[in-house]
Amino acid sequence: MRRVHRFLLNPRPSSVRMRAMNLGQWMHRQGLTDGEVGVLIGRSASTINRLRRGVTRPDWPTMIRLREATDGRVKPNDFIQPAEHRGAA
Repeated sequence: MRRVHRFLLNPRPSSVRMRAMNLGQWMHRQGLTDGEVGVLIGRSASTINRLRRGVTRPDWPTMIRLREATDGRVKPNDFIQPAEHRGAA
């Protein structure tokens, strides 16, 4: 729980260049657990776990919260698989 508050109180300096990354990468770099990210955006740890593993996609309100919480580093396109990965011919 302490890490969530530290993250909220010490935002990344605006001079740092943003780089797109997926949810798992962002969580790893921030040192956050599924539960901590869940608290941060108002979702359960199991929901964050499913999103991180690609089992499910976020609904729009969840995606907006993730984008805001990650300062734009995790984007809606990060949850969409290319057609060749979905088994399309």
